[in-house]
Order: sequence, then structure tokens, then C-alpha cells
Amino acid sequence: MKKQTQNGFTLIELMVTIMVMAIVLGIGIPSMTDFVRNSRMTGTANDLLAAMHVARSGAVSRRAPTTVCRSANPMAASPTCGAGTGWIVFVDANDVDGDGLPDGDGALNAGEEILLANQGPPDTITITTTPAGSNFVSYASTGFLRSVGGTDSATGFTLCDGRGNVVTAGSNSTARVIVISPTGRPQILRTIAEITTAGGC
Repeated sequence: MKKQTQNGFTLIELMVTIMVMAIVLGIGIPSMTDFVRNSRMTGTANDLLAAMHVARSGAVSRRAPTTVCRSANPMAASPTCGAGTGWIVFVDANDVDGDGLPDGDGALNAGEEILLANQGPPDTITITTTPAGSNFVSYASTGFLRSVGGTDSATGFTLCDGRGNVVTAGSNSTARVIVISPTGRPQILRTIAEITTAGGC
């Protein structure tokens, strides 16, 4: 008579495997949460930076003022500028002073071409501007920043989530700041020192 062997796990082997999996998940899940939050922050900052580049290049190529404005309803049929976490990039081509040249008023008016609209970040990310209350960035046809109706363009956008301005990897912060030079060049600040200098979260 042949002896039959059974293949399988013993109860002890199964319990050890489950314990090892629990330890690995306990270590991995918090890291994964931070990874997702960092990815959302980076993606939002890159999207806003891309909007600045679209506006700046649009102003130069169309020889007309182009504006990025914050919006609460950027994806609507008739979006409007104002407070909100989304944004709209549009050619601000209306003739305010009546000289026949586009000089724009910083507001999205009927008939103005929308170059880009973005719903904005997830609810966990807030965006504030510098100076406070300036909800737009407007570029002249030279690609330089311009004022609209006596109001200066925003020169900085601070993006924060619930973690604030803390170290995430190396000297990088969990927050991001987009600064715009007077010549119109936007750039993202990532380090703790840069973000603290720019005002932080």
C-alpha cells in the first residue's frame, strides 16, 4: 500500500504569513498615503504652471493681453473669473480705451477666446495668492506681467494641504509656491527654505 502525502500549509505557516503581510501593510499604507498626497500636490502645481506658460506664450503669439484668472466655475458654459480653486486662461482682447488695440480688462467677456480651463485641485489642496485678493495673472503682448485697472497681477500662488509646510523628501516641502517674476517667468518653489521665505502655508 502506497503512503499518501498531502501538500498544503500548516496552521503555523499560515499564521506567520499573515503576520508578515500585516507588518508590511502597516508600514506601506502610510507611505502610500503620503505618496498619493505628494503626487496630487505636484500635479496641481504643474497644471497651474502650465496654465501660466500657455497664457504667456498665447499673449506673445497673438499679440494681445492674455489672462489666467481663478474661477469657481471654469468648466461651465459661461465661466466667470473670481474666487475659486479652478482657473481659466483666455485672450483678454477687448478694447477698453477705444484706440482699436486689444488692452483687456482682466475679466472674461463674451466672445473672448478661452485657451484653457481647469477644474482645479482636489478639495484637500487650497490655493492662495500674493498679493492677497489678486485673483488673476495677466500678460501683455510682450510676455511681461501687466496691471489691469490699477490692480497688479498676482506674483505668487501658494498651494497647501492639511500637512502645511513640512519636509517630505530630502529638503522638499509638502507645499508648493509658484512665483512669477516681473518679466513674466513662472517657476515652482519646492524646498522648505524657499517656501518659508515666500510666506509658507
